[in-house]
Amino acid sequence: LHDKLHLPHQSLNICPQTSSNLKHGTESFDVFFPSACTKPHSVCKLLRMMDFNKLVVACAGCAGAALVFKAANTLRVAHQDQKKLEENKTAHEKESSSACPFGFGSEGRNPRAGSSDFKTKLEEKKKEITTLYEEYIHLEMLREVWNHPTTKNPQLEPVFTAAMHSLEISFLLLAEFVTDRRSYVAKRQRIESVAKGIAEQCTLVADLVDADLLMREIEAQTTEISTAETNPVVPKSLSLAQDYPFPDCPPTVRGLKGGGQSPGLARLYGAVADAFASLRPSDRLALQNVIRNITAAFDGAFSRWQVGLGIEEQLNQVREIVGLEPLDGLYKRRDGLYLDYACMVRPDVVLATRTEEHYTHSEDFFFRSIHLATECWSFVALDRLANADLQCQGEHWHEAAAYVRHAGLIIEYLGANVSTLKCMNLRDYLHLKVEIEGTSGEGSSQVKDLKQASQKLLAPLYRAVDAISAGASDSTSLTATSKASATEDTEMMARKIATIYKRPEEHEGLHDFAKALEFLDCSVCGGFYFRHFSLAVSVIGSDSKGTMNRSVKTLKHAYETSLFPSLDRARTLCGTDIDAELGETRKGKIMHDLSERRKEKQRLPDASASDLRLASVDAESSGKAKCGSAMPVVRAIKPDGRLEEPAMSSVERDGDRSVTDALEKARAELYDARKVPAFFASAEDAKLSFLSHSFGRIPPMVHAASLKSLYQLYARPESIWDVAFSTIIPEAQQNVMTLISNQHQSSPDQPTPPSPNSLSHSVEFGHNTHELVLRLMSDAVARDGALHVLCSDTEFYSFNRQMKRLLDFFRSKPSASLGDPVVTAEVVPILPIATFQRRFVQRAKELKGSVNFVYVSQVTYKTQETLIHDLAEFGNEMEEALLGSTEDRNAGSTEGDLPYVLVDGCHSFGALEVNVSRAPPSLFYVSTMVKHAASGANAAFICIHNERVGRLKPLSTGWLADPATLAPLSHGVSLKGEGSVEYQEGCAMAGATPGWLPSLITFNELMRVWRAKGITLHQAHAHVTNLHQRLHSQINDATRTALLSPGSTSSACKPSSSASAVMASHTLSWEACDTERAVWLVGQLRQAGVQVDSRGPFVRMGFGFNHSARDVDHLAAALQHTASSIAQH
Repeated sequence: LHDKLHLPHQSLNICPQTSSNLKHGTESFDVFFPSACTKPHSVCKLLRMMDFNKLVVACAGCAGAALVFKAANTLRVAHQDQKKLEENKTAHEKESSSACPFGFGSEGRNPRAGSSDFKTKLEEKKKEITTLYEEYIHLEMLREVWNHPTTKNPQLEPVFTAAMHSLEISFLLLAEFVTDRRSYVAKRQRIESVAKGIAEQCTLVADLVDADLLMREIEAQTTEISTAETNPVVPKSLSLAQDYPFPDCPPTVRGLKGGGQSPGLARLYGAVADAFASLRPSDRLALQNVIRNITAAFDGAFSRWQVGLGIEEQLNQVREIVGLEPLDGLYKRRDGLYLDYACMVRPDVVLATRTEEHYTHSEDFFFRSIHLATECWSFVALDRLANADLQCQGEHWHEAAAYVRHAGLIIEYLGANVSTLKCMNLRDYLHLKVEIEGTSGEGSSQVKDLKQASQKLLAPLYRAVDAISAGASDSTSLTATSKASATEDTEMMARKIATIYKRPEEHEGLHDFAKALEFLDCSVCGGFYFRHFSLAVSVIGSDSKGTMNRSVKTLKHAYETSLFPSLDRARTLCGTDIDAELGETRKGKIMHDLSERRKEKQRLPDASASDLRLASVDAESSGKAKCGSAMPVVRAIKPDGRLEEPAMSSVERDGDRSVTDALEKARAELYDARKVPAFFASAEDAKLSFLSHSFGRIPPMVHAASLKSLYQLYARPESIWDVAFSTIIPEAQQNVMTLISNQHQSSPDQPTPPSPNSLSHSVEFGHNTHELVLRLMSDAVARDGALHVLCSDTEFYSFNRQMKRLLDFFRSKPSASLGDPVVTAEVVPILPIATFQRRFVQRAKELKGSVNFVYVSQVTYKTQETLIHDLAEFGNEMEEALLGSTEDRNAGSTEGDLPYVLVDGCHSFGALEVNVSRAPPSLFYVSTMVKHAASGANAAFICIHNERVGRLKPLSTGWLADPATLAPLSHGVSLKGEGSVEYQEGCAMAGATPGWLPSLITFNELMRVWRAKGITLHQAHAHVTNLHQRLHSQINDATRTALLSPGSTSSACKPSSSASAVMASHTLSWEACDTERAVWLVGQLRQAGVQVDSRGPFVRMGFGFNHSARDVDHLAAALQHTASSIAQH
């Protein structure tokens, strides 16, 4: 009546009746008086007979108001929908003669592209979704209360009321869950989840009231007042903890007057009283804990206030019903002041959402209530963001940051609140989902506004940093009001904002505000939207569609996109700048210091050798742990507790101490990390690695020296190529030939490598063996027009993969167009190993004339067994098998008919003593340099007989195959020219820019150190052979069987005889019963601090010159411990 007639309520004196007529001036108004027994359908029927524009509703209570609000709103929407249908029908009749059923006009125009009519319909659809959503969750009933506060100066009342409405909803939900009779529902999970939310809400409400009042105090104190008369009296602390009354304080009542004011708590009390006695003991205890936590949260959050909420009596009653003692803090204001809860909160409206609606689905009230509570707190969060914006206008950055953080906390709670719906029963919810299709949380206009209100806060930050950059406080050259301009200037603004991050002490307020925006970003994207997506996935599945018939996956975009891209970019720029500034001097310093401290402790005599109690540390050896990566002596523990003495190698048993004297001293110095700068030593891994077959360990002193040489080379870019071709590459070629020929291998006093004139072969480099093999294949194709390969059945993945791809490709081509197959492959099994070379050669004879490319590994990668012992013998046999006897070749063959016999030495180079100097011209030798040569990755070589060096012209080529092309006077290579592509002798197998130079520098440095210390390949191989024997002497057959399980019969498990030791691989390969067993054993050894690997069922342990006898003892102890653990279990 007051809104319609602008009259006080007391001036109307109308007798209560169902309906009446009221005249005011010349206007007539229908008046309706609802009663407690009035039903919704009766209200709708009556309202249809009245004029909406002249309707007055006289409400005797909140329950009646809720009833009428609902009925009137439903009728109003129905009236609007009918009106729209009539308008659309009229428009359709006008255009039906020419309109297309798919939305296109007679001219072929698509009105959806820019039609205002389409946009209007789209907006109407969105409004319809919002209207349905708000009606469904009863939002309008609560919003009426928020928009019509009872206090004179309602600055805080609306948000306080909304927050308390959410708490009332939680009470109703708890009551609903306690009385739920469905036995299959996760009742305890629901109750505990809602209870946790109540505790969080108590904290948010307390912060909401106290923080907001405190902010208003700060505003009042900082406002400049011109005269003393107009200066307001500001209390010391504007919060509910101060003495009453104070200006604009909320309405209160004195004493509880014998009852509580919360209908939600009243229903909870009744539900608990009815159900508690019948619960199982465990459920009673759980419910008791829930009530204890809820009441304690209220007591803790509001105990500082000098005024009570008005529901304390009810809280203690709920405690008493579950057997808990009343809380004194809830009683201390029994005779004091309490908020007029019923007046301010009007909780009956919340209760009406439950009592005035007939719920036909068991999850309906749960689903609606969670969304309604979300709207309550969204209303509060929007208010916090609006206040933050106001503070920004006055450049009160700290105050604005406080509001933003509080909004972020609320939004994080909203994410937790919606996640409560994960407790819904899927079947029951899906029944509900079908009937509510047509609207969803998408209809929440407030949740959408949260994102926009948050992004709006960038505008004042932009203006502030722009003003700082321009040096003038009135600068307005950049704002966030235009999305286009903000997008264009994101990078520029990010750089300006980065200065705030880098100098926070100069811009404390702005830095505080920027950090608050970061928190808000995380709260919105991670705290709410990600949880929303997670909720949808958990409830209905990631491939499902929601009530708006949209895929759940579309929700990802909301949390994947940052609210503030410029802030994100500013942090990146700040990090990049500081890394560049401090990276050279400070990077990793703390970790380096920690590592040094740890290594220092490892040198102490009482340091432990293994966390697994594998063994005891020999105090005498612990001081030498750093030398040559030697680990402390590890000895197995006997059952009686005494230490078992480690087994002695054959060298030690015979009394020959030459290795442990001169050679061992040289080896230990070579791998002593204390000989290099501290930052190198700190990078060492404490784990013991037996992976030389995978990545050989570069000696620390070699690595440091090579990096220094590389730095010196890169410091003179103008001379890099001159140094590379005149010094680095020739030295590396000579060093390679030293290792793969018998010349000078046993002469430690030899000061330099052999001269090029004394070598029968040439060496060319590439980045890896695959590159070189493929290039040599292309030469065979270029010469013969086809590629017919003979190989073994145990080649590495790169070769097998390449051949499989070529075979598949050419098999798919029509044979008529290509004639004979261009690519073929013949495979010879390696087993039995003893007869492999004979069988391989015999197969080559059988294929004489149809094979032009032979590929075989000297040592197999998987079993580590040596297939080719003598390269010269193998090369000659293959050449004779493919070309015939020497007489036959002299009679009719030419040099161009020589086959390509390629031996892969990846697992033999730098480990075995091989000799290519006597090999025939048909044999090529290729290898990587990353394994036993320990030169780092990205380098490989191919050894070519001098007779064939100038004849190779591979199809796969690059500029390095003819470096003269880059000469100043060179004309380069022209596609239109008549000349052919030239190859410089000794460079044909090269590709383009040599990324292998750093590895060659390392390799050359290693060879120099070997020569200086008198180390030869023969000695290094003998050292590894002794280590093999040491391990085998400690691992008996029973231990090996326990580790690998029955069926492990690989000959590689057994020690090599003296005859075969010369060509035995440095890597021991033990065959397990299956692949799973091999992987399991690798994992067990890694837990013991020993690194090995496996290929299929074969466990590989790669020994190297860097390993010591103590390292082998550690490996043996780890193997024995693993075997004993198996026996115990």
